[in-house]
Amino acid sequence: MKNFLIIDDDSLVRESIQLMLSEIDCKADTAEDGIEGLKLFKKNNYDVVITDIIMPNKEGFETISELTTLNKNVKIIAISGGSRNGIGAYLPIAKNMGAKAVLYKPFDDIELINTINSVCSH
Repeated sequence: MKNFLIIDDDSLVRESIQLMLSEIDCKADTAEDGIEGLKLFKKNNYDVVITDIIMPNKEGFETISELTTLNKNVKIIAISGGSRNGIGAYLPIAKNMGAKAVLYKPFDDIELINTINSVCSH
């Protein structure tokens, strides 16, 4: 069973991803921002971290940077529904910072599962 950490300030997004993961027999912890997510990451062993980019307190870029500093092999999927510069402008930056994959919100179950399979197979 794979173990996931979902970091997103939107509770509906966290819960829907957690539900999708439970349907494929995966366990997922959730955090509402990068501060809480990093605390959980330091305490637990996660196979994959799914993080939003635009969040209060500690945003996704800073979170990705700290996650990769803690574990250079961490598998990160960055998600975002847009940016101030236009839809998805942040996701290519997240990939350059160490995210193994990106997903544009909204995404469906199949897109998420395909992305997870791709990230976990490398």
